[in-house]
Amino acid sequence: MKREQGILIGTVIAAIIMMFLCSVFTFSDAVSEKTLTTCIPEAVSITEDGKTQYDFNLQSYVQAIGSIVFYSSHQRINVYAQGEEIYRLSNKRSIWGNTPGWTWNFVKLPSDVDRLQIEISPCYKEVEGQKQEFYIGGGNDIYMKLLRKAMPAFIISVVILLVGLYITIYLSVMVSVTALAAMSFVV
Repeated sequence: MKREQGILIGTVIAAIIMMFLCSVFTFSDAVSEKTLTTCIPEAVSITEDGKTQYDFNLQSYVQAIGSIVFYSSHQRINVYAQGEEIYRLSNKRSIWGNTPGWTWNFVKLPSDVDRLQIEISPCYKEVEGQKQEFYIGGGNDIYMKLLRKAMPAFIISVVILLVGLYITIYLSVMVSVTALAAMSFVV
């Protein structure tokens, strides 16, 4: 019993130390907040069927814009640059349903784009009117920021997974040891 508890505690501590060391040694590679910009739409319009249209004027941003990134949940997406479609996320048939699902949309922008239009159509009435946050900048920079933002939840999830795995293995061993002890007692 004491041995198994020691193994569990050691594993959890080792996982936490590894994640801490990874964050410390990759801190210099962290994306600065200056390269990440929240992009605010110039105009937002909502139609009766729930479709939301966001219009962006990208000339007001001084930095080089390589991508626009945003999160969608059960929504169809169309992105237009200068009136020409550059990105589409539509329904997908799968065993889970017929919606695009939950996804981060990384849209690479042409270098000469001034005007951008994003149309978001809900697949269900329940997902209509969700708040959207748009980020502009380099695609990899935005990805690294989003990854760093999600790291605490990831660490907690790993710890919970390790504890659950330990409990499962411990109970399996205890059941088999108890069964063997009962069989040797009978004989």
